[in-house]
This record gives sequence, structure tokens and C-alpha cells, in this order.
Amino acid sequence: SMQNTLSYSTLVATTLAGLETVCAAELEALGASGVLPLKRAVRFQGDQSLMWKTNYCSRTALRILVPIAEYSVESAEEYYTMLNGYAWEKIMSVNDTFAIEAVGNHPSFTNTMFAAQKAKDAIADRFRKQTGQRPSVNLRDPDLRIHIHLQQERIGVSLDSSGEPLFKRGYRLAAVP
Repeated sequence: SMQNTLSYSTLVATTLAGLETVCAAELEALGASGVLPLKRAVRFQGDQSLMWKTNYCSRTALRILVPIAEYSVESAEEYYTMLNGYAWEKIMSVNDTFAIEAVGNHPSFTNTMFAAQKAKDAIADRFRKQTGQRPSVNLRDPDLRIHIHLQQERIGVSLDSSGEPLFKRGYRLAAVP
């Protein structure tokens, strides 16, 4: 089920194993609040200007993710249904390209490639039903990078703010509901 507990001032910096506390201290020095080291990541609170600042200034963060949804799903079908039900049209248009990266593991998926493919289908099918067209996938230079974190039954969906196109198109993140 959809969790409405996520605030859009929550950001997640991914980092290398062992650098979590270093990354956390760096984010605090840059002005982040509510800093919480996780496994290969650090969750923190901040506004859009801090998001750009951490992308630009952090030496230990690999990516800055913006969480947009969190689900608990028991099957691949439920996963598809949840992602298909998300209002992607508020974030992108059918003319935008996208790429999906799935990491982690879930009992219903043999591998993350299958999870990424299923997510791609869910998003493309939603646009096809609404507009008669499907947005295209572009793995090299997409307009929108979607990051999916699988953690047993928990599914976290984030936008990746660190890709070149999103850096040029900061207004897209402001459009997140």
C-alpha cells in the first residue's frame, strides 16, 4: 500500500560501503539536517538548493536521490499495479525519455533486471492507456532517471537528481506532487 509518510524534503545520498559516517559528516557540514547513516547511503533533510549543493560539493556521495513513493508489495503483479497506479504524468510527459535502475532484492524477483523491466512496462503502459503512446527508454542520457530500491517486501521509488539531464532541468523536481 502507498505510504504517505514521505516528505519531499527527505533526500538520500548513496555512497560506498564504509564511507557512510564520512558522508554524513560532510552532508551536515553542507547544511543538511536530520542526517541518518544507512547501509551504503545517508538519509537527510533539505530543500532543493541543498540538493543541488550536495550534488555539486559532496566528495563522498555517489548520487542524490529524491524519494517519491514507498510500497509494500508481495508479488510481481502487485509491484506492477502499484507502479502503474503512480501519477507519472505529473513528473514527466510521454515525450520524455526515462531509465530505471533497480537495486537490492525481493522474494518475487529472481533479479533486478526483471524488476527494472516490469517497472518500465508499468510506466509505459500507463502512458499508452492515457495518451495512446509510450515514452521511450534511453539508458545513456534519459530525461528522467528512476531509482528503485528493493528491500524484501519494501519498495522505495526515487528520482535520481544527479544525472546530467536533471541537473539541466531542475524544474522537473519542483513538479513532484
